[in-house]
Amino acid sequence: MKTGFKHAIQFWGSKSNRLDRKDFTNLQENIFIALLAKTDIDLVALEKGELNEDDAVKALIKTMESYTNGGLILIKEKLEENPNYFLQPTSFLNMILETEKV
Repeated sequence: MKTGFKHAIQFWGSKSNRLDRKDFTNLQENIFIALLAKTDIDLVALEKGELNEDDAVKALIKTMESYTNGGLILIKEKLEENPNYFLQPTSFLNMILETEKV
């Protein structure tokens, strides 16, 4: 029985032996760049060794989890309002656009 949902970022969208599998390396890189931009990490202190690498990684994970949990809450609220909301092909785009207006 699976007890966790961990999936290391380096494996997100990685190609497998299946030929029909797309490679999402750009997605991995862009998510990491966004996490760096949204996380308060002093990169100079990290480079000088004044900031522990484990602490920097923990901060990045915390940011990722915060955005993930927030997104899941928004999805849950949409489903409670309308159980068929996500049957539309553009439903996630519409949700993002609605959220930006707030």
